[in-house]
Amino acid sequence: MVSLREHFNSLSLSPDASATEKRRRGYAFEEFLEALLAGEKLDPRIRLRPTGEEIDGSFVLDQRIYLLEAKWHAKPLPASTIYAFKGKVDGKLLGTIGVFISMSGYSEEAIDALTTGKGLNVLLMDGNDIEASINHGFAHILRVKLRAAAEEGAVFYPFTSTISTISDDKVTEESAVPTDESELGGRENQIVVLCEGHSDTTILNRLVQRILTRESLSSNLRLIAAQGKQGIPRIANAIYPLLPDSTPLIIVADSDGNVEETERNIKEQVTVPFQLFIIDPELEAWFAPGVANPKLELKEKARVAKQPIAEYIDKKIEDLDMNEMMKNVPDFNIFYNSIIEAAARNRKK
Repeated sequence: MVSLREHFNSLSLSPDASATEKRRRGYAFEEFLEALLAGEKLDPRIRLRPTGEEIDGSFVLDQRIYLLEAKWHAKPLPASTIYAFKGKVDGKLLGTIGVFISMSGYSEEAIDALTTGKGLNVLLMDGNDIEASINHGFAHILRVKLRAAAEEGAVFYPFTSTISTISDDKVTEESAVPTDESELGGRENQIVVLCEGHSDTTILNRLVQRILTRESLSSNLRLIAAQGKQGIPRIANAIYPLLPDSTPLIIVADSDGNVEETERNIKEQVTVPFQLFIIDPELEAWFAPGVANPKLELKEKARVAKQPIAEYIDKKIEDLDMNEMMKNVPDFNIFYNSIIEAAARNRKK
């Protein structure tokens, strides 16, 4: 009998997969979800098609029925797709909650748009959540997300984060580390960095690794992607009570051309101790200063170099002259020293 892990691993496709292969993967993904939910006795009903609309299914958790929709596209889903599902949920019994799964994630604008709406009745899950469900249980992950949504209004609470352990000039990276109470509270000597998206976590992970290694400091670096600027305050408020006492929380956000508004919104909504860094206009500006659209500039340079953007930026960080960067980029200099101070404080505990 094929295990859930084997079933999930078999769903991966090459980038040039045909339309037929993608359709087959869609059906196989439905079968995987049904097996995942049935294995936890959540009474799944998959591929419901009421007149005039399509709903992928439903399941029962804690004697409550949830509507389910799942998609596996090549790119992050836009707000319009989520709103279409929300419209279906709105038309059902008052109090009905929908669970939307996008294996390719969501555009940051999509989560921000849903977060700023009223009458929240849709929770979002991504591919990391579904993969984590194999080890941690779908029901457990959903309960964590439900609590964050109820307490802080977070429609997308990232169940997993990345941990890099930096010690003795060595770096050990872990992926899919839970952000639930047992894991967040179980790690000492942490520095938590909360940012907008997964591309930001990749950049900040490499930067902080270089900083700590350069200064011969040790720490457990945890990086969490809020998947949008509007989600940062809600997730900060949700995770901080679960962290060991005095754990440094650093928030990094793009200004998107408006530093004052970004700073005001975050400071007004975050109710826990934190240190804020706003990069104008976006994090990539550290590597393309003076450019109107640093992210596009770096993507174009990566294209010319025939490298994936993540690989291109990783090489830039590896070759970075830290002294020159601190001299020429004031906010990077402050960030650098804040990381050192946080790691030093941890060492003194």
